[in-house]
Amino acid sequence: MVLHHELLLALAGHVGGEVFVERDGTFVLADGLPLLDCSERVAVGDLLPLGALYRDLDAFVERHLCGALAAGASGLYVRALCRGIDAELDAYRHALVVIEDACKAASADGLAAIAARARAPASAAEAEVSAGLSMVRMQHELSDYRATIPALHRLAATVDDECLRGARVLELVHAQASAHARTPTGACLRRVLRHCNATLLHQARGWMLHGVRFDPHVEFFVQHAAAISGAIRDRAASSSASARGERGLSLIHISEPTRRTP
Repeated sequence: MVLHHELLLALAGHVGGEVFVERDGTFVLADGLPLLDCSERVAVGDLLPLGALYRDLDAFVERHLCGALAAGASGLYVRALCRGIDAELDAYRHALVVIEDACKAASADGLAAIAARARAPASAAEAEVSAGLSMVRMQHELSDYRATIPALHRLAATVDDECLRGARVLELVHAQASAHARTPTGACLRRVLRHCNATLLHQARGWMLHGVRFDPHVEFFVQHAAAISGAIRDRAASSSASARGERGLSLIHISEPTRRTP
């Protein structure tokens, strides 16, 4: 049962260095653990990478919402993406709590059986069954996250590596959600996409209903003409799709998402 609690800590992004260690950016079993059979090693090896991916995602959210980039460099759409990712991580954290409660219940049942029967062979067998059931429960509870957490990690890594902002974030999330279609990963990404779409809809509503643009990071597709660079202005002027509005405002299609979902 100690292994299960150590594994839960690792899945929450923490390794102690005795049972699990960090190697090449992921978590693995420490060398020289003779108490695990092959099936347990396979099961633990399948689950362990989730801990490192969760830790990276949590750091990504913290950095863009509360850290050095939260003051303004991230932009509204990346922060909306972070809120969507954090909501998915909340569900993952809740799953870990459910598994921990199941492990505690299994441990308590094992102790009760030992006290009631006072027979070493029987109690050892029951403890083994409890451990097996706990591992099965752990794999079952986290089965969907073995697909969704890596997908969210790839999404966050792409945003950071390519410094995506504004509508490009919408395009990326929409493309990933469409690629996974009717799968748990697709459902997860569509929930994240709703957070990003909400930012676009709030900006569009403010502009269309009140004539007010809340766009501190120049991400909305309606911009002041004076703020448009020469290259973008020339491209907008030469495009038949561009339209000039009142009060020196321009509709810049270069920044507009090509596909939007509710």
